[in-house]
Amino acid sequence: VFEAANDTNIYYVSSSQGDDSWSGLAPEWDGTDGPKATVAAGIALMVDGQPDWLLFRRGDTWVDEDFGNWSISGRSETEPVIIGSYGDSTERPRFEVSGTWLITHGGGGASENRAHVRILGAHVYMYTKDPDDPRFTGHGGSCIQWLRDGGDVLIEDMKCEYAQLNLQSDPTMPFVVRRNVLT
Repeated sequence: VFEAANDTNIYYVSSSQGDDSWSGLAPEWDGTDGPKATVAAGIALMVDGQPDWLLFRRGDTWVDEDFGNWSISGRSETEPVIIGSYGDSTERPRFEVSGTWLITHGGGGASENRAHVRILGAHVYMYTKDPDDPRFTGHGGSCIQWLRDGGDVLIEDMKCEYAQLNLQSDPTMPFVVRRNVLT
């Protein structure tokens, strides 16, 4: 159970109901505002060092949209940044990708350390590695490729299909991977 801090911004993204011209502060269209539509538009709202949440609508699918080089940390262990989901569907938000879904590496002004991050409840499907998918090439990346130090990271309730977790770092704080499905 996570509780938002007083200054937590909760941003919503829905591929089926969103529009990138909206603020992303409303989970559903309310007549004046609603969720963002794309992963990139949601990430653009996040601020490093803030306990912001980026939530994706359960049951929605994003194709060839990934998180790129994740460079955002939360404020503390009790005020982490969260990548999670919302909505009533029992299906995790699904990301169909051909390359690595989320990676942390240096460069581009990114901090050497990434800390206070929770990655929860997404389904990453590497279609280029599935021999039964018409988009199969036999090549692809990782579900999550964590290459930075820092820590206080939780990866939980992820489904990584035809994609692996690649964890290479020297974390100075806990790094927890639990209750995931890797197929």
